[in-house]
Amino acid sequence: MLVGIVILLTFLAGILFIAGAHYGVTKRDVNDSFISHLNLRLLSSPIQTVGSDYLFYHLRCGSSCLGIQLVHLPTGKVYPGVVSYMYDDANQEDYALFTDWHGNDHKLDDLFDRATAIVQGNTVVLTFTRTDKQTIPQNISVSIEINGG
Repeated sequence: MLVGIVILLTFLAGILFIAGAHYGVTKRDVNDSFISHLNLRLLSSPIQTVGSDYLFYHLRCGSSCLGIQLVHLPTGKVYPGVVSYMYDDANQEDYALFTDWHGNDHKLDDLFDRATAIVQGNTVVLTFTRTDKQTIPQNISVSIEINGG
């Protein structure tokens, strides 16, 4: 367990160093960024790079939800979303509801527990999958402000 924590902290320090070197941020800028506010105990996935300007990761948010965040490194802007796991009594089936950073709800056809991201211009395409069984992935496109808007 301790080895895993050390590896994770080393990985995060490397990302922070690379981001600082790449974007020329000062120590004060880094301290004020999302990294200084990131609670490592809430991470539920490895941090993924999305292109050269974004980080993407999952956060624990409770027993019936999954938090996701996309971070634009040059501006530090965080795009938060949440997948809520639901049950439809009338149809007796499970489904999930993804609420994006604009507050829009997107119904997912299954209880997806993983997401990946691809940034295409001013849109991020999220692909939801399920790790415990074979399902058809579901994609959702959400707009983002490239210039930190």
